[in-house]
Amino acid sequence: MASDSLLEQEPTFSRVRSTDPEKVKAKKLSIGRERSLTFTSVKRVTSSISLKIKRNRHIVAKLDLYFTAALSISDMLCDIVMIFRYFSRGQGGFALASIICVGLNLAVQSYLVFVQHRQKNDWLLMAKEQTIVFSLLKPGVDAHRVATSMKQGVGEVTDSQTEMTYMKIVELVTESIPGTIIQLFAMFSARGDASVMPVLSLASSIATSAFIATQIGYEWDADQHKRKIMPSLYGYLNLKSLRRLFWQLSWLFLLSVFTLMMRAFTCVMLFERGGSKLLVAVLFGELVGFLLIKTARGDIDYWADISFPSVLTQRSFLFFCCSWTACPQFRHPLELGGAMWSLIIMWTVALAATLGLTQQDEAVRTLAAAVCTGTCVSYVIFLASMESKYRNTFLRALTGKGFLRDEYRNAGTDEAKMFVVSYKESYWRPEVGDEVKEWLQSKLPGWLEEQPEWFDQLRRSQIPDWAIEHPEVLLRLRGTGAEEGGGS
Repeated sequence: MASDSLLEQEPTFSRVRSTDPEKVKAKKLSIGRERSLTFTSVKRVTSSISLKIKRNRHIVAKLDLYFTAALSISDMLCDIVMIFRYFSRGQGGFALASIICVGLNLAVQSYLVFVQHRQKNDWLLMAKEQTIVFSLLKPGVDAHRVATSMKQGVGEVTDSQTEMTYMKIVELVTESIPGTIIQLFAMFSARGDASVMPVLSLASSIATSAFIATQIGYEWDADQHKRKIMPSLYGYLNLKSLRRLFWQLSWLFLLSVFTLMMRAFTCVMLFERGGSKLLVAVLFGELVGFLLIKTARGDIDYWADISFPSVLTQRSFLFFCCSWTACPQFRHPLELGGAMWSLIIMWTVALAATLGLTQQDEAVRTLAAAVCTGTCVSYVIFLASMESKYRNTFLRALTGKGFLRDEYRNAGTDEAKMFVVSYKESYWRPEVGDEVKEWLQSKLPGWLEEQPEWFDQLRRSQIPDWAIEHPEVLLRLRGTGAEEGGGS
C-alpha cells in the first residue's frame, strides 16, 4: 500500500515541478525582478551612506583625528601595564627598557614643544604646553587643534598639523616601535609561557603603529589646502570614491604592518646570529649610510630653522620611522625623498630574506617568505592604485632644494609661490632668490592695498628684508595694519 501511495503521488510531484516553458519563463522573470529590487535597495543604502559621509567629511575627519589620539593614549597606557607585568614576572630588564622608552618619548616631546614656542618668550604658555605633554594629553590636544583648524601663530616654528605629525613620529620612534621590539624579545626569552596576553599586546602594538603611520599619510594627502598648494605631490589618494579610498588605505596599512613585522623579524635574526653587537652595528650602519647619502647630495640640511644637531636628530628620527612603518608622507623630497623611501623598503626585504631563508628551521623560512612576499605585494598594489604622476613621487630622486625650485616655477597662484618662500631661506634662495625678489617687487604694493586673505601677519613676517628694495614698502610691510587671514 505504501508503494502504491508513492506511485500515486509521483504525477502530482511532477505537475508541481512543471516544465511548461511559459511558467518557467514567468518564474525566472519574477526571481530576476526580486533580485534586481534587492540589489537596487542595497545600492541605494550604500550610496546614501557614501553621500552622507562625503557631505560630512569634516566631521568624519575630526572623528578620525580623535580616534587616532585615543589610540596613542591607550598605547601609552598599555606600555605602562606591560611594565608592571614584566616586574611581576621577574623580567626587570624588559621593564626598565620600557620605562626608558616612555620617559624618552615624553622628554623628546617636551623638547619639541620648547622649540615650537620658545620665540614667543611666554613662559606661562610654555608651562601650559609642558603640562599637556606630561599629563599624557598631548595627542588629544593636538588632534583638537588640527580638527578646529588652528592657525600657525607668529613666532611658532610650524603649524599645528606639522606639530601633530612630528609628535606622532616621536611616539613611533621612541615608544611604539621600541616597545614592539621589547615585547618580541620578551616573548622569545619566555618561550615556555603559553599566555595569550603578550601575543595580544604585540599584535596591538604592531596594528597601532601601522594605523598611525597610515593616518599620517592620509591626513597630509587628504588636506585640501595641501592639494591646492602642491598638486604635484598631494592627491595620490582617490577621495572621490570611498571604495577606491578604502582599497588604497587597506593596502597602505598592510604595507606598514608587513614592514613592521619584517623589521622585527630581522632584529631577532640579527640578535640570534651575532648578539646585540651585530644588531646595533647593522641598525647604526643603515642610519650612517642614509646620512652620508643625504650629505653627498647636498640635502642634509632641514627645511625648518633649527640647529644642526637638531637637524641630525630630525633626519635620524624620520629615517628610523620610515624604515619601520613605510609611512608615505616621508617620500616628500623635503624629508627622505621618493627614491630613498622605496630603497629602504627594498633593502629591508633583501636583508630579511637573506637572514630568514638561510635558516635551518622550516617555520622560520616560511615566516620570512610570508612577510617579504606580503611587503612586496602590498608595495606594488599600493603604487599601482594611484595615478602615474603620483607614483613617480615614490620613485624619483629629487632633493628638497630642487623640489622647492620646481614648485616655485610651476606654481599657479601667488599663494603657492609664497608657500615656497615660507620655508627656510637657504632652501630656496640659491635656486630662485633673484626670481623671488623680482616677483615680490611687482606684487607687494598690490597685496598691501588689497590685503588678500592668505596674506596674513605670518606670511608678512616670512618675507626677507633683502627682497624689498623700496624703504616705504618695507615700512608698510612691517607695520601693524594687517589683519590675520588664513595661514598654512
